Amino acid sequence: MVFNDLSRKAITNDPDWQAGNYGKRQPKHGLSLARQLGHITYLSQDTLEKKFGRARKKNKNGKFGAEFEVQGYFNYMGKRFVQRFDANSYLYITHAIDSFDIIHGGKKTIAEALKNVKAKVLLVSFTSDWLYSPEHVEGIYSGLAEAGARAVYKKLDLPYGHDAFLIYNNTLGNVLVDFLEKEGSEPAPF
Repeated sequence: MVFNDLSRKAITNDPDWQAGNYGKRQPKHGLSLARQLGHITYLSQDTLEKKFGRARKKNKNGKFGAEFEVQGYFNYMGKRFVQRFDANSYLYITHAIDSFDIIHGGKKTIAEALKNVKAKVLLVSFTSDWLYSPEHVEGIYSGLAEAGARAVYKKLDLPYGHDAFLIYNNTLGNVLVDFLEKEGSEPAPF
């Protein structure tokens, strides 16, 4: 939630945002920074360390420019993002993500919130994901079990953090295919 909040502030504090009425002159600097903040949560520390370590750039931009390769990578990701995404859309999407609260501020348990689930549910986590950690997913799995819902949980030991599903898509794909094949062969509980 805090990364999304900081991302929204990066956009709304960009002078080009103009209270969301920016027209053709988009708040590129704010949106780029927002994407960079968000991108931190998609990767694991281990991945960043292995990929970049403390490697320095050959050509740095001034005293406080991108001195390290990891800085250049995040700058590139931010620049690429502003070419294909709208700042106001980013604000609304991150706000919707942060606002979603299935347990209504703790007034319900996860089991109470999921008590009417009839479908069989597949939950997948990646050991290196700190955006949606295995512990978080395991809490949902426990809530589904307590609610009496049929659920399958797979924890995949993969690097790359949240983005592991993009890089190891065959691994996740095999889990999905296996689940769908088994689900399709089981009679419905109704």
